Amino acid sequence: QPIFISSETYRIFAALGRFVDIRRFINLYCKRQYPIENPELLQFEEDLNTFNLFEGFSDHTEGMEWAIKAWRRGARVIEKHFTTERNNSPDSKFALLPHEFKQMVYEIRRMENE
Repeated sequence: QPIFISSETYRIFAALGRFVDIRRFINLYCKRQYPIENPELLQFEEDLNTFNLFEGFSDHTEGMEWAIKAWRRGARVIEKHFTTERNNSPDSKFALLPHEFKQMVYEIRRMENE
């Protein structure tokens, strides 16, 4: 079974080399900031061009724009928070509501079939 881990954790395990079999890990690109308020200021656009190094994207931005951009650039796993209502939880601000999540999946599936 694959194990999904953030890019920071992946680097730690990769450094352990012979002690850990990193072939089981799916490397998800993410930033340390949580939630990410201004993706434009964090060089996301440039970083997303490095998907030969990352297999997926751990998305803590509002909306679905960056998840779709990551998929377009080669990510094959998207980790996106999901909620049924907006409330005061820290994740609620960037989590997708059911109809938004459905739209994101639709957009990604459409790209797969192009």
